[in-house]
Amino acid sequence: MDGSMQNGFLYIKEDLARYEYTDPQLFSLIKRSEKFYIKRNDKPEIVSEVKENTELVNTVINMISDFPNIEQSFQIDEHKIYFEPSKKDDLIKRISIKSDQRNLSVYFNDCENTLIDKKLFEIF
Repeated sequence: MDGSMQNGFLYIKEDLARYEYTDPQLFSLIKRSEKFYIKRNDKPEIVSEVKENTELVNTVINMISDFPNIEQSFQIDEHKIYFEPSKKDDLIKRISIKSDQRNLSVYFNDCENTLIDKKLFEIF
């Protein structure tokens, strides 16, 4: 665990999701039709399907989609997951994922519920 911090944008619409790092040297993770893809930010024509270790990410995306009708804490395998709601509005403030191998906090800043064009989730 190196304590590094990354910034990005998370978009969720129905069964679609996209997390895009703001660093052009990193990537975007896209969920479409129950499959995950990694797309390079600096070369968007380079796309790979992610076939392993997607269960945790998929579960967290589904929980975010169902918010606020979720438990604030639960466990998936060895991962303890906590959802911290915002006190100002009906959104998530932070998600914490902890296990022996991971210690991750995701903070949600300046979030809003708005219409999202499905083109944002296209792979090519």
